[in-house]
Amino acid sequence: PDRGFFDLVRWQLSSNPYDKRREPVIPVVANDGRSLLGAEAGASVTWVGHATFAVHDETDVFLTDPHFGDRALILGRQVPPGIPLESVPLHAFAVLSHNHYDHLDAGTVQALPAGMAWFVPLGMADWFRRRGRNDVVELDWWQSARHGRFTITCVPVQHWSMRIEQSRNSALWCGWVIDSGERRYFFSGDTGYFHGFREIGRRLG
Repeated sequence: PDRGFFDLVRWQLSSNPYDKRREPVIPVVANDGRSLLGAEAGASVTWVGHATFAVHDETDVFLTDPHFGDRALILGRQVPPGIPLESVPLHAFAVLSHNHYDHLDAGTVQALPAGMAWFVPLGMADWFRRRGRNDVVELDWWQSARHGRFTITCVPVQHWSMRIEQSRNSALWCGWVIDSGERRYFFSGDTGYFHGFREIGRRLG
């Protein structure tokens, strides 16, 4: 839908009359991230916060929408990162779903290893290159790229994009299917429920 700034403000200030749940108490397990340097007998997934996950698949590590910062433009972080940013190994790679501030944090991008490979949707590669991150692959929906043993496919989701320095929908938004050959991961980023899920499953399994 074509909505404006005041629609966003009204949404943020309103309450959901259908949500009768209290905030859950989520147990936290101390994790210094050192295990990311070793090998997994299979795979593990660590929630870092919001849409950021660290996936450790055998000897490989990838991050989804890496955000280790204290805030998303204005809104403050609710829980500390599940692992320290410094624990991300040099050989890790990352996928980005879209450019909203709760999914793309400039400070995190600068703090992660400079040689890290990034897979981003159309319209985002220059943003990374301006920050000295040159190992960046920009993909359209249904395009794939290889990274080591992984096939990484950009898939459609129902969302939108905008940043202060990028006008509304001037960059693409997406989800990702990351296939190691043994395990297949689907990262949706932000999305509404739509028919595309069935198409992603039909095409990519």
